[in-house]
Amino acid sequence: FFAKFGWLAGIPLAICSILGVTFIVERAIAFATNRPNIGTEELVASVTDSLRNENIMEAVSICEEAGGSLANVLKAGLLKYSQAQIEERDISKEEIQESIQEAGLLEIPQLESNLVWLTTIAVVAPLCGLLGTVTGMISAFTSIALEGTGDPQELAGGISMALLTTAAGLVIAIPCLVFYNVYDSIVNKQVLDIETVSAEVINQLIASKS
Repeated sequence: FFAKFGWLAGIPLAICSILGVTFIVERAIAFATNRPNIGTEELVASVTDSLRNENIMEAVSICEEAGGSLANVLKAGLLKYSQAQIEERDISKEEIQESIQEAGLLEIPQLESNLVWLTTIAVVAPLCGLLGTVTGMISAFTSIALEGTGDPQELAGGISMALLTTAAGLVIAIPCLVFYNVYDSIVNKQVLDIETVSAEVINQLIASKS
């Protein structure tokens, strides 16, 4: 099917379609495996209860069992606080925030990984389709200029095939754009949860220290 578009548009469109499906599936698997074993509210409630009971290691254990980006970020802050307790030294709010931010710098890029490819494909695929249409139309009208109108049905078939490349580009781009927006909203929600819950846990740790 792509071979009928010609190498100039057919090969790029075929590559875009393969990459688009690959990254859509890859991100779906990544988000599914990164999903925590318990809900955000349940995780926050469990960690908060442990902190109220001054049981830091229980809170760390809860984060390890929960899994996911949010739990990993919280665990980093809890371990930093626990280390300060073991060393019998005071720890500032800024130190806990720094450890959480460092963990966030590792987790957030993993959430956003490969999303840029979906937006790139959503932009490039229609352009490749349009390029195929333009080159096909140029070829069709060049034939008219050199040989006359010829068979109208053959001319219409050539123009129709040229227009199909634009349609193919749109068929590839639309799902990529839709899934990008879906995945981007998931990432934004997780980042917001990380920021909100981290601030709550930090305040809880500082309150328990005082």
